[in-house]
Amino acid sequence: RLVTFNGSGFDLPVLRYRAMHHSISAPGLRSRNYFNRYSDDAVDLCDVLASYGSSTKVKLDELAKSFDLPGKPEGMDGSLVEAYVRDGRIQEVSEYCESDVINTYRIWLRYEVFRGTLAPLELEHSERDLSEFVQRRQAKANPNPKDPSHGEG
Repeated sequence: RLVTFNGSGFDLPVLRYRAMHHSISAPGLRSRNYFNRYSDDAVDLCDVLASYGSSTKVKLDELAKSFDLPGKPEGMDGSLVEAYVRDGRIQEVSEYCESDVINTYRIWLRYEVFRGTLAPLELEHSERDLSEFVQRRQAKANPNPKDPSHGEG
């Protein structure tokens, strides 16, 4: 299952257009119903949660914060990505994209609890696993040489 937030309105068309522009074959995107709006193969949370209506759509950042999730990094939004990349601010773009992925995942978990396909205890386990994953990843990216657990001290 492909889970996105506004993926059918932005991400999938961008992937399709860029692949076509560069004459890249992408049969994997056609092997499942990712481009079918009402398919279970691709869940666009922005569409699903708004009951496919444009007047009830909310932004990922607003929804995340309403669920007491962190939302997007302060001062960053999608309109700045092109300029940040052009200016070489790749780390900030990476953090912005990662925040979108994590917020989308955490909202999807709550959606699955709402649908009855995920038990609240499974939500807790998934949240814990995600937290541990992020902490391990941060520790690898920013090792503390004075920390004995990193082999030096």
